[in-house]
Amino acid sequence: MNTLEKYPQYGIEVRDCPSVSTGKKILRKIQSWRQNFRTRKHLKDLPDHLLEDIGIDKKSVREEVGKPFWK
Repeated sequence: MNTLEKYPQYGIEVRDCPSVSTGKKILRKIQSWRQNFRTRKHLKDLPDHLLEDIGIDKKSVREEVGKPFWK
């Protein structure tokens, strides 16, 4: 039996069948990349006092923000 997964953020619905599993993997990878991009952007925009609160120094922020979104 096919199940239906919805991805409203992309405006699509995906049926769970063998030919679609690759498409679902691609969507999940894209979601992961978007998450990496967003969290690194937020990290870059944090003020110094908040970075101190969470125990991250500027060098670590530069290293993390400098990574490509796919890593």
